[in-house]
Parts: sequence; structure tokens; C-alpha cells
Amino acid sequence: PHRGVGTVENAAHWAYATDWDADREASPDVRQILRKRSRYESGNNPWLKGMISTKANGIIGTGPRLQVTTTTARLNDKIEADFAAWSRAIGLAAKLRTMRLAQTRDGEAFAVLFSNPALATTIKIDLQIIEADCCRGDYRKTANDFEVDGIRYDQYGNPVAYYFASHPGGGDVSGKGTWIPAENVIHLFEQERPGQHRGIPELTQALPIIALHRRYMLAMVNKMENSANISGVIQTGELDGDDIDQLEDDSTFKPFNLPRGAFVPLPRGYRLQSHMMVNPTESQTDFAQQVKLEVAWSLGLPRNVAFGDSSEYNYSSGRMDYQAYDKNL
Repeated sequence: PHRGVGTVENAAHWAYATDWDADREASPDVRQILRKRSRYESGNNPWLKGMISTKANGIIGTGPRLQVTTTTARLNDKIEADFAAWSRAIGLAAKLRTMRLAQTRDGEAFAVLFSNPALATTIKIDLQIIEADCCRGDYRKTANDFEVDGIRYDQYGNPVAYYFASHPGGGDVSGKGTWIPAENVIHLFEQERPGQHRGIPELTQALPIIALHRRYMLAMVNKMENSANISGVIQTGELDGDDIDQLEDDSTFKPFNLPRGAFVPLPRGYRLQSHMMVNPTESQTDFAQQVKLEVAWSLGLPRNVAFGDSSEYNYSSGRMDYQAYDKNL
């Protein structure tokens, strides 16, 4: 290891680097912490909320459309019309959008296919969205080698069943739930590492700088508020011995308000100076823009899409940036 100046800082920087496998790295406790922080930030940051919504809207749009290409045009039209009616009846586009929002914010989302007799359509299949917290291991039983936090696999790595319990945030922490066959479950997440079975929020890498941005903004607001609370200061000039003897004790000075447009008579030796407020707007804006760009790139959003602003682009530049985003979609 390198020895010299900065060794302690360098060791602190790499303190959390591990050689764990994907499932241990993304353990249930770690994923729970990441979900809570990601939900908090996305729920309290309007820019982040807009970026997440923009990505979900771009991917899902108005929902999937079915195109049937058999040799019988009448049959094609009939199947496509039935699919469109069924999609509207179950709110498919809205449910898929919610799942995509959850994938960015929570790291994963689940949906269970079930038969809903209340549907007016011929097709009775419906989709129930389930939050990631609900898919968790049945801790009343001993997990086997083919089970990863609520997902059971066969010896070939194929999911066999998913264990869904009540949401732990709802007050029920018993872990009592139901195993659902894998053919009735949709598990949406991005596998970033070989052997990874559960997803982590797409915002994970951006969480530290989002918190840093909020701290910076609050510090700037606090600074400006404190500056605005002091309208001016009273100073003494150069004083000789007689003036010093005539000065009143500093402790007698009290804060006072001045009427608009007033002239202020002051004791001998004192002068009134307005408080100069310096607002580093340019550096503040640059810092905020840089943070937003880093967050946007972690989500695969180009600048003009993330900001909803192409005012600094010409048309060809805007299209060029959008092409990579379009391929990503």
C-alpha cells in the first residue's frame, strides 16, 4: 500500500470497499436503507421527481400496443381491439408507469397476474402491483441454498416461486405471507452484477451528491436570511480622548427600526453604514447545475431532457443529445 501524505484520507475513502458477492452486497438491510433514502429524496426534491417521472413517461408512454400480423386482417383487428380494451380496463399503462417509477426509486417492482371476475372485458387477467418491501424471506423457516430473500430458485437458477408478505411499513412485521408461482409474477429490476437476484435503486450513486446539494442550498439560504435580517451597522470614526470619554457604553445600544426614507441623527463619533449583502448567485447556480447533471447522467438522461430546457441548444445539438437517450429508451 502507498505510504506517505494522505494515507489516512486514502484509507478512509476506500473503507467501505468490499469483495462480497452481489446478494450480500445488496442484502435486505442495505436495500431497505437505500429504498428509504431514495424515497425521501425523490419525495422532497422537485428536480429529482421530475427526472424520475420524465424517464418513466418516456419508457412507458401511453402503454404497449399490440400488432397482430396473421394473414386474416379481420382477426388481426379483433385481437388488437380486444387487447386495447383490456389494457384500458385494467389501467395497464398507469400500472406499468408506477412499476417503472418504483424501479428507479426502489430498485425493483413486482406484479402478480390474477383473474379478476369484476372486469367487463372478455379477458379477465389483471395485474396487481406489489412494492419491493413485500417480497421478503419467510424468516419463520430455514432458507435453503436456492432461496434469496423471498425468491426461490431451482437448481438451474430459474425462479420457481415468490414469497409475498404484508408491507413491513404497515405495522405487520410477522413475515407471514404466501408463495406465488413464478409464472404468475413479473419481477422488474436491472441486474448489474452476475449472480444478483434483487435490485437496488437507480438513484443509489446519486444519493450522496443530492444530500450535498440540499446542504449547500440550505446554507446559502441561511446566509442570505441572516444578512437580510441586519439592515445596517453603526460604527465609530477616529476618536480623540475627549470623544472617547463622551461615548456611551456599547451595551446601551439596542436594535431599532427606521421609518422608510428617514434621516438618522447619531451621537458624535458614530456613523451609520448599510449592510452589504453579497449573493454568489453565479457560483451557486453553477454548483446546482453540476449536481443536477450528475444525477441526470446516473439515470441516463441528457441535459436538455433532464432539465426540460433546450434554450442553450440549437436544433441539431438538441437532436444529437436526444438520439442517445432515444436509443436508451
